Amino acid sequence: MRRSQALAELATRYFASRSPATLQDFVWWSGLSPADARAGLEAIQSQLIQKSIGGQPYWLSHIVRTRSTPSPPAYFLPGYDEYLFSYKDRSDSIEQRHVRKMTAANGFLSTVMLDGKVVGTWKRTFQKGAALIETNLFDPPTPATHRTLTVAAERYGQFIGMPVVLR
Repeated sequence: MRRSQALAELATRYFASRSPATLQDFVWWSGLSPADARAGLEAIQSQLIQKSIGGQPYWLSHIVRTRSTPSPPAYFLPGYDEYLFSYKDRSDSIEQRHVRKMTAANGFLSTVMLDGKVVGTWKRTFQKGAALIETNLFDPPTPATHRTLTVAAERYGQFIGMPVVLR
């Protein structure tokens, strides 16, 4: 495979799985030089839709589909999850004042997502027959937030095949 084909293939895969995204996001994620990332993007530009969001050009894949059912409003994501780390600019997902709260000496903490925003961190430990999820939310939870996180914890328990206790 020629270099130009490889750059186009990488760009295709990135924008198909992470749209909408910017050229800078693609550079960040891929580790390519800006010139190589631009070449990959230009090679597939006819397959993408360009949208301006806040004056910044974003690229969307034609194959991105809308969901017929809404996504669950809350998730417990692992540290270094692609939801955050595929993008250089994460300001749509986390307020700048909270960024330091999601880092630890050995890396990034697991994050609590609510309606597409990072609202805290979480840690899982196992006890006899159950998993314990301890959250550290950035702001005090409302009763509605607690109910939503309880549903997410139950969904997580189904995924790991054991009951979950949420703290």
